[in-house]
Amino acid sequence: MPEAGAAAASARLVAHATPFYESLGERFRNRMDAGTFTWLASKLEHGARPHHNFHVFEVYLRAVLMRGNHANIALDRMDSCRISWARVAAVDGAELVVERPALELREGKLALTEPRVKRITRQIERHGFADGAQVGDFVSIHWN
Repeated sequence: MPEAGAAAASARLVAHATPFYESLGERFRNRMDAGTFTWLASKLEHGARPHHNFHVFEVYLRAVLMRGNHANIALDRMDSCRISWARVAAVDGAELVVERPALELREGKLALTEPRVKRITRQIERHGFADGAQVGDFVSIHWN
């Protein structure tokens, strides 16, 4: 009975999506035009979840934060907030020097640059979580 399975999946999606939809509406409906909000909310029908990347790349992008004077600030925050990857170029005390693609706006769309050098924190007060990182390793980054 494939139809029964589809109906059950649809019911689970509605049960999940309703609180998420209501939360999106309460926090962001007034920050975007009706068409943009409807388009964003339609992603729930396809299984969008209240996940970090959904907020960074969908909600933040469409909540009028990428327009006018806010665009450069928003792009910088989105770039820092996304989970990214980098190649370790040097280990320098409590920091790593990495090469990492950055986000940029290219013809109105998000794109990645060629890798750029960036310094990131690997230890605070001599305690860290990337103590074993070596030149040539790939690391994941969130913020700095």
